[in-house]
Amino acid sequence: MWLQDSRNDILITIEFTGLLSDLKEKHEHGLVLELVDSLDLKSSGIYSRGGSSPPEATILLNMIIVEVTFKIDPSLTKEMLTEKFLETAPIYRTTPGLIKKNYISDLKNNIAGGIYCFDNMLNAKRWFDDERIEWITNRYSKPKIKFYENFVVVDNESKKIISDDKL
Repeated sequence: MWLQDSRNDILITIEFTGLLSDLKEKHEHGLVLELVDSLDLKSSGIYSRGGSSPPEATILLNMIIVEVTFKIDPSLTKEMLTEKFLETAPIYRTTPGLIKKNYISDLKNNIAGGIYCFDNMLNAKRWFDDERIEWITNRYSKPKIKFYENFVVVDNESKKIISDDKL
């Protein structure tokens, strides 16, 4: 669904999930815009500037990078860790809002983890809930999790430098 906010000439794309799902059938323009404004859209990455028609693609203003590290058993070899990573990799193909995940390791210091790129903070925080943290803890050890906003991207594949102030 898309909405045009005439106050700021902002085109808002909303995916009705979670808290907003109950409003899908009974929303009013003003109510939805008020709710969307309260979500801090700039940091959530779910709005784009545009005209009066739906955008062809959502513009992600502030992607979120999540760094997750945890201690691993010193007896794990590269091959064993790779096998464990490949075992869990399919989970991330359907993770809401996940753009990319890189598995990382430092076998000399018995550390492993992942670098995640999410489309917004809401999806990142929802993924790393108490249940997920418990799952990681049981599988490896208690993780350290850091969230970062991503304002500038250098994409050498597309030969572009993308910044939220240039959109």
